[in-house]
Amino acid sequence: MDFADVAKLLWRRWYLTAPLLLLTVIAMVWMALVVKPDYKAIGNVTLIPPTVATQAEIGKTQEVNPWEPSALAEATLIRLQSKALADSLAAQGYQGEWTVTTLDTDAPIISIEVVSPTEQQARVALGALIKVVQEEVSTKQEGYKLQEGEKITTLPLENSDSVERVTTKLKRALVVVFGVGLILTIGVAVSVDAVLRRRARHQVEGGAAIPGPVPVIIPPRPVVPPPADPADISSTQRIAPVVIAGPGIPTVKATPAPAVSAKKAAGAVYGQRRPAEDASPPAIAAPRNGSDPAAPKPAMPAVQLNLTQKAPQKTPPKQPAETPRPMPDDATIVLPLSNSAWSKPAAEPTEATQS
Repeated sequence: MDFADVAKLLWRRWYLTAPLLLLTVIAMVWMALVVKPDYKAIGNVTLIPPTVATQAEIGKTQEVNPWEPSALAEATLIRLQSKALADSLAAQGYQGEWTVTTLDTDAPIISIEVVSPTEQQARVALGALIKVVQEEVSTKQEGYKLQEGEKITTLPLENSDSVERVTTKLKRALVVVFGVGLILTIGVAVSVDAVLRRRARHQVEGGAAIPGPVPVIIPPRPVVPPPADPADISSTQRIAPVVIAGPGIPTVKATPAPAVSAKKAAGAVYGQRRPAEDASPPAIAAPRNGSDPAAPKPAMPAVQLNLTQKAPQKTPPKQPAETPRPMPDDATIVLPLSNSAWSKPAAEPTEATQS
């Protein structure tokens, strides 16, 4: 599980992570109010070598200062780091922790750093430590009966006891609280997610009914029949009757034909006249030459033609000619045996063969 998976899990279980992160922030604010910052005071003391150099008379001995400034600085450093001094200062009411270092110069410098809960305590503890340095340097040189100019002296540097605020302890406490809160949030979210997933898997394996999606019924669309092919017409299409007229044939007024039964209509053939009883007598027009209308000329009855139109036959599509496959170079060709000898009659035996 990488960082992206953890982030997705925390987002998915936001109802757990949000309260836990809120509690973490509240704990950090409370820690910032409870934990107070420290104060650090720094002081420097330099060791000055002897200022007077005396020369002994001939035949007489003279005691000199055996200490070098650097060696005396190291001896004083050991005294400042001892546990006995720390217990003595704590018994006197001084609070804080200090560290001591030396700077390698021509005149060695002892640097003292004191960390205390308050600014005033830091200043007081630093002053006590500087006083300890001065006493230690003077005590180390008392047994040699040195004059004032022959001793190594100390000099506190001016404006060296500066005090500044230190928030290291507060930052450390805030980091610890945030880390514990974040780890607790991730652990709770992962544990709850694993339990819920295991429970859901058991429900699926146990056959528990899981509500599914609600089915939606869509009515079928109405089927529209395709349009009829204009070339596909009935094989027996009825055509209106046709009246035939010609020169010398009296004009005959067509009258609507009576309804004909399907049986009689099926027996009609192209060019066949219908019986006289099926046709009504047509009206005869008056002659134009002024002849006697009493002697009418026989009129040609109307002829009704029933034409049928057959549907065009659909010819099957032509199949493309099969392309002969190429013959390989190493193909074996088998030729049929010649039967020319079979068609010839057998030869008659000669005298040589008969003998």
